[in-house]
Amino acid sequence: MPIDEFRCAACRRQTSVLVMNRDRIGKVRCRHCGSDRLERSDDDADGL
Repeated sequence: MPIDEFRCAACRRQTSVLVMNRDRIGKVRCRHCGSDRLERSDDDADGL
């Protein structure tokens, strides 16, 4: 199951999220502040 890394544009903290359905990425919220302004983190790269 893919775990995606996001950085919150509101509080700038990193959030890890288990995303079982890619269509739901837009519904992910920051676990620290609750914002929906998340950006995919560069730390999520597979190194390919």
